[in-house]
Amino acid sequence: MASQPRSQDPALDWKFENPQPAFESGQGPRVRIDQAHNNFHSIEQRHAPFARLLVGDGYRVGPFSEKFTKESLAKCEILVIGTAVADANVENWRRPHDSAFATEELQALLPWISSGGSLLLILDHAPIPGASAELCAMLGVLAFNGEARNDSKRDLPDEFRREDGGLVDHPILRGLPSSEEVEHVYTWTGTAFQTSRDYLPLLVYGSRARAWADLSGTIPGAPGAANPVFEVEGWFCAAARRLGKGRVIVLGEARMCAEEKNAQFSLNVLRWLSGILDEGEPGSGK
Repeated sequence: MASQPRSQDPALDWKFENPQPAFESGQGPRVRIDQAHNNFHSIEQRHAPFARLLVGDGYRVGPFSEKFTKESLAKCEILVIGTAVADANVENWRRPHDSAFATEELQALLPWISSGGSLLLILDHAPIPGASAELCAMLGVLAFNGEARNDSKRDLPDEFRREDGGLVDHPILRGLPSSEEVEHVYTWTGTAFQTSRDYLPLLVYGSRARAWADLSGTIPGAPGAANPVFEVEGWFCAAARRLGKGRVIVLGEARMCAEEKNAQFSLNVLRWLSGILDEGEPGSGK
């Protein structure tokens, strides 16, 4: 690959002071972070702060280094698939972008979720949406295989704010005590996606949001002016759904999980996937 994803370099040494962990140390659900699909994020590197954050909340965190099968998926309650890329696109980002997952893996994932598993699918800019396109379609997601910004006129990071509708009311953003409420979420150039009616939005792109397909890797010498540009106001950068007995959250950008300023958001995401943040959710009966 000519370069690594441009938005994936958070500081790795921060620690979150968690005054009230969700679970006693080492007693929470088993969380496995996928490392079997050329993932740019791993426990040892870009996902190290995220993994450390979850351990501090009581989760049992480890790598998932196998292909997805009924047997391998039975080893965890929560699966994190982040920034997966097909073998063909590891060293180059030219289009087309192949699927990172074999048919048999896709066939195993949905029954696992429907029977009670929880999936956190973390996308980012191309080629990652292309590598997850078939999985997304099966989950009810249509992700733009390019790049997206909430406000390309400003310097990074982008900011999704409750006060201007960028954050939608949901238990994940509300937390339990008031100290867990999320007012801002920051991102660093990911993708935008639309969903089936099964989803509840979390982060919504605003009126200045734009997405574009970078052609430079596919058409040598293509000027930036040749890139198709789309207005994506109302598209999502994060959304959640229930699928059978299981749960799914899709994030449109990867660095957000590894950033200190998004720590409470990341904790709330996992807590909802664990079933402990349902209060006030439509259809929860609470």
